[in-house]
Order: sequence, then C-alpha cells, then structure tokens
Amino acid sequence: MKCEVGEVTTFTVVRVLARHRVLDISLGPQHSCVLVEPGHVYTLGCNSEAQLGSGSTRPQVAPISVKLFQQRHAVVSVVCVVII
Repeated sequence: MKCEVGEVTTFTVVRVLARHRVLDISLGPQHSCVLVEPGHVYTLGCNSEAQLGSGSTRPQVAPISVKLFQQRHAVVSVVCVVII
C-alpha cells in the first residue's frame, strides 16, 4: 500500500493539506489528526478502532476530511489518545 506520508523522515508537503492553514495537529502512535481553518478536521492512520471518523475501519494513508465536524461542531483543537 502506497502511503503519502508514511516513513518520511524529512519535512514534506502533504498535498491535501497544502491549501489550508494548519491550526493544530496531534500525532498518536498509529493515527494523526490535523485541524485547519475554518475548523475542519483531517485524520489519517491505522484506524483499527474506527478512530479516524471515516465510518469504517480501513486504514487511511492520506488525510481525509471528517465531515461530521464540518457541519455541526466548532472544533478548536485536536488530540490523539491511546485507550488501554
């Protein structure tokens, strides 16, 4: 599976986020969340527990927009957590 951002060890532009101003970012051990203006949330990663908000448990190798947050909520920050 090709991953746009996986295993990259230098700074790189993530194409889907390049047109946005990033407000917050949280990096978990297997998934990440990015908050961009005007309060939209993008996620990517493992997704084994449906933590990306995509409606499935398929892994996402490039950021996807979490549509729920675009319509109903004013998001001001993002946090990735590990539940043990």
